[in-house]
Amino acid sequence: MAFDNLMVFTGNANPKLAQKVARHLNVQLGKASVSKFSDGEILVELLENVRGKDVFVLQSTSAPTNDHLMELMIMVDALRRSSVARITAAMPYFGYARQDRRPRSARVAISAKVVANMLTSVGVNRMLTMDLHADQIQGFFDIPVDNVYATPILLGDLWKHEYGNLVVVSPDVGGVVRARAIAKRLESDLAIIDKRRPRPNVSTVMNIIGDVDGRTCVIMDDMVDTANTLCEAARALKEQGAERVIAYCTHPVLSGPAVSRIESSVIDELVVTDTIPLRPDAEACAKIRQISVSELLAETMRRICEESSVSSLSWSEEFARLPATEAGKRGEGADSPSNGGVPGRGAPPNMEQHMKIDIKAEPRSLQGTGASRRLRRESKVPGILYGAGKDAQPIQLDHKELFFKLKMEAFHASILDMEIGAEKAQVLLRDYQMHPFKQMILHADFQRVDAKRKLHVKIPLHFLNQESAPGVKLAGGAIQHVMNDLLVSCLPKDLPEFIEVDLGELQAGHSLHISGLKLPAGVDSVALSKGDDLTVATIVIPRVATADEEAAEAAATTVAPSAADVPTSAQKAKEEEPAKEAGKGGGKDKDKDDKKK
Repeated sequence: MAFDNLMVFTGNANPKLAQKVARHLNVQLGKASVSKFSDGEILVELLENVRGKDVFVLQSTSAPTNDHLMELMIMVDALRRSSVARITAAMPYFGYARQDRRPRSARVAISAKVVANMLTSVGVNRMLTMDLHADQIQGFFDIPVDNVYATPILLGDLWKHEYGNLVVVSPDVGGVVRARAIAKRLESDLAIIDKRRPRPNVSTVMNIIGDVDGRTCVIMDDMVDTANTLCEAARALKEQGAERVIAYCTHPVLSGPAVSRIESSVIDELVVTDTIPLRPDAEACAKIRQISVSELLAETMRRICEESSVSSLSWSEEFARLPATEAGKRGEGADSPSNGGVPGRGAPPNMEQHMKIDIKAEPRSLQGTGASRRLRRESKVPGILYGAGKDAQPIQLDHKELFFKLKMEAFHASILDMEIGAEKAQVLLRDYQMHPFKQMILHADFQRVDAKRKLHVKIPLHFLNQESAPGVKLAGGAIQHVMNDLLVSCLPKDLPEFIEVDLGELQAGHSLHISGLKLPAGVDSVALSKGDDLTVATIVIPRVATADEEAAEAAATTVAPSAADVPTSAQKAKEEEPAKEAGKGGGKDKDKDDKKK
């Protein structure tokens, strides 16, 4: 589905998160009124036209859980009755997730399944959630469910603080698999807390398995509710000699006395995300810090709308590999520089000044996982050089030099002069892989360049005169970058560092296609050569449905009586006969009564 069909609505659960997501998507938050009648009933009214749109309703079912759940369902029904194309319920926090099974001999409902049935029956076409308490809840739905993980956000924050001597602590036996995976990524040790839960919301820490003496303990969990388990775990870790205890939790439920417990506990810091808004006392607590998952949610929504892969957002895949400076390359939420450069990459150089970039490499003799790890510890990057009819050659590069040059936009779309020992070659960067959360390059691929053979390369687009476009300046529209780079075919000598896209004459509601670009001499668009004149940019104007449109929509949904429902004259006469007979009969009875009197 086209990205310009995407709309985001929200209720009262987490409007701040919804605003951040909309900002990252470069869209306006959908206009809707969510209120209550005096008796507590919820009223939802849509204030703009949504016909044919791909709508995301962002609503966590946090406390008050039932109110927020009803807001979500009523809004979904209003959207469905307004003829939207698809409805995705984006629930960063899925309430009732802990009621996902029926304990032995207990006469209780499986409430997570009940909520799944309610959402499906009311008209939700797709689910988007984050860090489900139990993965099997996805099976309760008969619609597609995307469960994304906040792990890259949490680990990225952890890595920025550069804590030393780390040990990852699993808060219970059930979280061992997750904790082990995190410990592997952090290249740290693992400890396990054995706890017993005699009754709901009460837990007792029994034993700590692993060495935590003198170390920084990192506890990672999907949620923190009453914080009793967390505080007891921190106390037990400190008793075992832990130097520092830091907890990372995705969902800050923080019910009951949770905040006061955390304030009086030995926990050094609790880091949570904004899937649930913090209570005022939690915001004031010096030990609680909140980070945002809005960019991750926005990227997931964009991919769902464009029918592209969401599974690659796994914390070991594409989203985690991209450094922060790459965020603007995809065009979501990043501010576009006024000079037309790619966001996060600085100002564009002069088109005539084709930069000469040198890069040094060394032949690499040892291969395999172990050898690559040893290279990375020595601040080297393992790589491969292939192409031009020669055998693939393993190489290694200096990490600091490569990391610095990857920040240069020209490095990604220029012929590089590579020095490999005594050999020199012209090469092109083809791919590189970043660590999920460290600022570390794991691998790099380079291709030898043949001066007589055409290359297929993605060239970044630089958008010019965006603010002066008539559709923006006069009509108040918003520019949407459908493409941020263009796959071209050219000889190495004709390879441009970027392609300028002039939007100075773009009108509201109009689009610029590949055929409208001024490509440098010798450069051809691969898509255009195949007959695909794709859209590069467009200007859209947010608009609210007029009274005439609303009246027409109401008229279209009004059901007119069929011909069979309209009584004919004969049918009317037949229906009136019994009434007339009853009237005559009543008169005779009256005469008899008068005679008796």
